[in-house]
Amino acid sequence: MTIRLNGSDLTVTQVIAAARHGEPVALAAEAITAMRHSRTVVEEALSKSEPVYGLTTGVGERKAFLLDPAQRQRFNHRLVLNHRIAQGDAAPPDVVRGAMLFCLASSYAMGVTGVRPELCEMIITLLNEGFAPPVRRLGSIGQGDLGPMADLAHGLITRSGFELAENEGLALVSSNAFTTAWACIATADADALMSVFDVAGALDLEAFGANLTCLHPIIEQTRPFPGLAATLGQLRALLAGSYLRTGGQALAGSLLRVAGRPGGDCGLARRRPVRTGRGRPGHHRGGPHAGPSRLLRTG
Repeated sequence: MTIRLNGSDLTVTQVIAAARHGEPVALAAEAITAMRHSRTVVEEALSKSEPVYGLTTGVGERKAFLLDPAQRQRFNHRLVLNHRIAQGDAAPPDVVRGAMLFCLASSYAMGVTGVRPELCEMIITLLNEGFAPPVRRLGSIGQGDLGPMADLAHGLITRSGFELAENEGLALVSSNAFTTAWACIATADADALMSVFDVAGALDLEAFGANLTCLHPIIEQTRPFPGLAATLGQLRALLAGSYLRTGGQALAGSLLRVAGRPGGDCGLARRRPVRTGRGRPGHHRGGPHAGPSRLLRTG
């Protein structure tokens, strides 16, 4: 299914689908309209030649110097070249493609950066072709990934032959798309790994003949952490048809320690076992030393 970018609802799942699995991407009609509107604001500022950082002036220490109108387009091209100072090994292709999608095309689609829709469409075209230029992973300065983004921008421009207009060189370079995409992909990988840990935890519980009262829903009520609730629910589902449901348990429920989630439990029930009411059986809530194995889950 085609991922349509409108600048407001891109998900981690969609980034993975496009960056790793080649899911097609397209611009939403409303995004094109918003981008054209914001570009008119840029064109108006250019016509007045008023000082606007990176648009009619230089950047950094040269922000007080107005650009020669005849040199503004060349300035944007040089801005990309001058920031190609990254070092280190090349980043994985899926990270590069995630940067192309997540914070370049998607952020431009919001219609607030003042770039032309044609720039965004060029990036999407190369993304749909499976292109990922070499981008060195080291060289971030401050909150912007200047070095890596300059590598990415140079690769896109060289491959497409696209001619940058005023403001577009700065928009390509001054972004944290690279680290944001890498964090996005790392989050998805971590979530997948945590799901494997759940399966491993269920196998451990079966292998050792554990007492499944440690998975009772009352546990997550006394320790109301989203990660813990997610693990308990997953383990209950994985063990729904287990022989442990009909007997044969040998070990205490504290084996749950291998499948715990992090999170403070100050002021929460510490007594073991936890009882749901007078005369009702107790449920082992696991030990207080639960090892942190799940940090988060993505939707």
